Amino acid sequence: MRKILIVDDCYEVRETISLCLQGAGFDVVTAEDAEAAVSLAKEQNFDLILCDLIVPQAQSFEQGSLSAGIWAIQKFSRRQPQVPVIAMSGMLEQTHLKQLQAFGAKTAVAKPFNVETLISEVNERIAQ
Repeated sequence: MRKILIVDDCYEVRETISLCLQGAGFDVVTAEDAEAAVSLAKEQNFDLILCDLIVPQAQSFEQGSLSAGIWAIQKFSRRQPQVPVIAMSGMLEQTHLKQLQAFGAKTAVAKPFNVETLISEVNERIAQ
């Protein structure tokens, strides 16, 4: 079973995405902040990571103007570059995608999103 890490500070969003992905046959682990997510990624192997850009800062956060979500994406990408990371944000513009890719995200999805679209994106990224 494919394992996915969901990083989002909003409990309802984490649980909704988790239930949808579990229903699609994925094993899901969740984290509410960047530091917890980075720790989980060190302890466990994931097939894909969904990471919100606006999550609470980690105590070890030292990246100046970067959001804690981008900090976490960089950490994930450096540790396991083969694991696709999908960035999520409610304030996402298409122009942000190239910037996010430079930090290690494979793609990004704007919130709110359609569940079928998210599952399709997850399946596509895992298959690559």
